[in-house]
Amino acid sequence: MARSVGFSRCRNSSDSPSADNLSAREYPAGRSVPWGWILATYFAALAVIGYWPTPVDEPASDALNALFRWLHRHGAPRWFNYKLLEAGANVLLFVPVGALCVVAFPRNTWLQNAAIGVMVSASMELGQFLFLDRRDPSSRDLVTNTTGTVAGIVLAYTLIWWLKRRQAQRSQPR
Repeated sequence: MARSVGFSRCRNSSDSPSADNLSAREYPAGRSVPWGWILATYFAALAVIGYWPTPVDEPASDALNALFRWLHRHGAPRWFNYKLLEAGANVLLFVPVGALCVVAFPRNTWLQNAAIGVMVSASMELGQFLFLDRRDPSSRDLVTNTTGTVAGIVLAYTLIWWLKRRQAQRSQPR
C-alpha cells in the first residue's frame, strides 16, 4: 500500500491513507508534471544567485539605503531596515524549495524535505566562504533559508490537504 502524503504523513503517524490524506498514487499531476526537473531548475537558479561573484543587490544598494534613510526620517522604526529586507527575501527565495520538495519527493517526510533545503543553503554558504571574496556567508542566511523551506513545506501540505478535502466534498452526493 502506498504511504500517505498529508498532515498525518508529516507526523509519520500513519502508513495508510485516510480520507484527508493523499496517497502517492493519487498525487495531483504526479504523472504529468516533472516536479523533479522543475526543482532541479530552481536549484540551478539558486546556484546562479548564490554563487554570483558580487552581492546580487549591489546595483540597488544605494537606492535601498536612501529608501531606508527616508523611511526612518518619516517615522519608520529602526528595526525596519536592510537586514530585515534581506532576511525576508531569503525566506521567500526558499519557499519554493520546500513546496517543490513535497511534490517532487512525495514519500519523504517533512523533515527529510527540510533537510534538503538545509543542505542546499549550507552548500551555498560554504561555497561563498571558500570561493567568493565579495560575498558574506552567514549562519543567519542558513536560518532564514531553512525557515523559507519549512514554510514552503507547510504551504504545500496545506494546499494538498485542502485540494483533497475539496475533491472529497465534490464527490459526495448532495
